[in-house]
Amino acid sequence: MKYLLLHPAGVDLAPWAEALRAHAVECRALPPGAAPVFDDRPAVFLLDPPGRAAWPPAALTGLADAGLAIVALGAPGETDLPPALPAEALAGFVRHPAGERELLLALRAAWKASAARREVSRVRTESAQRGNEVAELTEIGVKLSTERNYNTLLELILTQARRITQSDAGSLYVVETDAEGTRRLRFKLAQNHSRPDIPLVEFTIPIDHASIAGYAACEAEPLVIDDVYMLPPDVEYSFNRSIDERYGYRTRSMLSIPMTSHKGEVLGVLQLINRKRAAETLLTDPSVAEREVLAYSPHTVKLVKSLAGQAGVAIENS
Repeated sequence: MKYLLLHPAGVDLAPWAEALRAHAVECRALPPGAAPVFDDRPAVFLLDPPGRAAWPPAALTGLADAGLAIVALGAPGETDLPPALPAEALAGFVRHPAGERELLLALRAAWKASAARREVSRVRTESAQRGNEVAELTEIGVKLSTERNYNTLLELILTQARRITQSDAGSLYVVETDAEGTRRLRFKLAQNHSRPDIPLVEFTIPIDHASIAGYAACEAEPLVIDDVYMLPPDVEYSFNRSIDERYGYRTRSMLSIPMTSHKGEVLGVLQLINRKRAAETLLTDPSVAEREVLAYSPHTVKLVKSLAGQAGVAIENS
């Protein structure tokens, strides 16, 4: 269905049922005082005269604030919007008797108004979110720049990166150079909200295309994977499932971002795992991970890339 029409339970839609079906309209009753639940479709609340008692002006204003456009049906003898109804919350008024054409015209205009309101709300929300993110990154940058203890700094980098992305787990690799001058990645730190009992065992891996972290370090570019169990057959890197299988965990989405010095030299790799819908969710079994884990969006990648840049400079200074 393309449109959504909410209404009080007592509204008789029979006179317009065929026209509403032809225009792909889903009709749904809304109990008095209930919060509207709707998706991204334009949504209208059709208020009939008997329903006015159950929906006072304050409640109608609340519906409008939620993104609904309200169309009021007139009572017999009403030629205009009754003074008791909040004009600023209404998107249309249809006189009695409401013919099919008059109603559809009012609904079309209201659906357009609903879409416009929700777009404005979305832009405002995103703008506020961007402002909060800039402030957060600035605050994180200050914390990183003032921390001189190396191990504490690494913990801080991984903790903050997981927090701002709502990642369930993460790990941090640092670049080491051996006596022969060969650079390798050391698995230095790991965090897992759902399975804090998974032990940390340090090891090193080559900086090459065989592993996910090695690939990100080798290419010095972010690597975003929606599901590490479903890697395309033509990629060079692979994912080791041994930890998942041993502890009953399900690694799904992953973001690997290199941390570089101010000269662009790769100093380590920040790896985030399983971005969640809600930070407090515990991924207790694979079915929960399938349902609650999200992919890392382009905006999230941009956000973490900025943090990784700050982290790289902080590691270099430390």
